[in-house]
Amino acid sequence: MRQTIPVAERRCEHCAASVGGALKPVAGVTAVGAGHEAATARVEDRASIDDLPAAVDDAGYGASVQFASDIAVEPILITPSSGCFCNRLFSPPFCGSCYHTTPQALTAFHLYRLLEEIPMSYELDPLPYEYDALEPHLDEQVLTWHHDTHHQGYVDGWNSAEETLAENRENHDFGSSAGAIRNVTHNSSGHILHDLFWQNMSPEGGDEPSGDLADRIAEDFGSYEAWKGEFEAAAGDASGWALLVYDTFSNQLRNVVVDNHDEGAVWGGHPVLALDVWEHSYYHDYGPARGDFVDNFFEVVDWDEPSARYQQAVELFE
Repeated sequence: MRQTIPVAERRCEHCAASVGGALKPVAGVTAVGAGHEAATARVEDRASIDDLPAAVDDAGYGASVQFASDIAVEPILITPSSGCFCNRLFSPPFCGSCYHTTPQALTAFHLYRLLEEIPMSYELDPLPYEYDALEPHLDEQVLTWHHDTHHQGYVDGWNSAEETLAENRENHDFGSSAGAIRNVTHNSSGHILHDLFWQNMSPEGGDEPSGDLADRIAEDFGSYEAWKGEFEAAAGDASGWALLVYDTFSNQLRNVVVDNHDEGAVWGGHPVLALDVWEHSYYHDYGPARGDFVDNFFEVVDWDEPSARYQQAVELFE
């Protein structure tokens, strides 16, 4: 009689071995096979089948019977242990069940090996809305060019620079490393700020901030109008970005003028709101009238994302 145990979520070789190892000592089990998708146990009688879920559960994989019958093959659903440390700490491609006991089980060596074996790579997320969703304030064609071409370029540049650095470290040849480091700084900043730019706009935007963020703006700038006037001045002068950041050194909100993605930022500044004022953001719609573009940006600002980022900063640094 063979018992098949499907694995509900993707696992690694370590997980397969752990499940298989948990099944082998069960009385009546004569053979075990384990893979990424399922584990199989050959048993002598029906009584042994009833012991399989408990054995897998004791190993930390939270087994539960999906359905029972008198047929020879009785699937059992395996779910990750709720106490799995690396499942809380990491997202895929890291395995959620390898080190499932305590944080101490994930040693520095294990973490190093995990990071060493997974190549660094960044991807461009899709827009959180349709390309035409911000019209008439931001044109569909502008968002298509801006997101799919310009933003993608920063992602590709970051990945390329990381590959160069990794190759140089492996070959102990650092002739191009300084340039690659600069490319990481420039392209990573471009990617991160663009991602924030897309997230802090939506078709439902256009209101003023509320709640804790509104209170903090009033506290640090005197009023929302004073903050907005200063932010618009930054946007009018910047060659790259106007940002509202939480300054973790001074524990206050601050407007900053950022040129070229990575010039003008405050060390320790946690971005809250981002406005891209590079010409490719607005020339198609507004020509040289940057002020009109800034006015229309405020028609689509969705303060939910900036408010969440502000709360994150306060929780971390105050």
